[in-house]
Amino acid sequence: IINGINEVTRATPTSVAALVLLARHRRGVAEGDFYQRADRVLELLDAISARVSTTPHASTRKAALRQAMGRFADEGLIQMEPAKDGTTVFQIPDAGRCALDYYRNNIIHFFVPMAIVCAAVLGGGDRPVPQVEVERRARRMSSVLKGEFSFRVDQQFEANFKQAIEFLQERRTLDVTELDGE
Repeated sequence: IINGINEVTRATPTSVAALVLLARHRRGVAEGDFYQRADRVLELLDAISARVSTTPHASTRKAALRQAMGRFADEGLIQMEPAKDGTTVFQIPDAGRCALDYYRNNIIHFFVPMAIVCAAVLGGGDRPVPQVEVERRARRMSSVLKGEFSFRVDQQFEANFKQAIEFLQERRTLDVTELDGE
């Protein structure tokens, strides 16, 4: 049931804005940086053929995101602070995080397979990691996270893993090379 819900879920400006805001380790994000990050998220959603609402297309994207941020500010979920350079900095008070989590969680499932593969690779530090090791780590993470996230039910782990690897290679996020026959 959850997998079916995920398949028909649309990414909205609100969910994209929440994802971008909460992806920062800092308490705030400059407006320009926010829009650049939102563009990258929307490009990624497009690349994985995720369903996206009609408003965040290139011509209306900034206005739709600005409207979502305005709603967040009106609800007290974020604060818009003027910066010294005349731009705006979006800040998240602790009280707003839980509500923003709700909006972000509506689309986080789109990114989970790639995130698991990336975490499995990064677990090797700065050295190249054999694919069998990446797969072992990814399988373990998937097992741990299966209660938190819904994975595709029409494919086995191996197919999901391969699809995530190929996607990351196409996006030039992951480099797969042969070293010493591995």
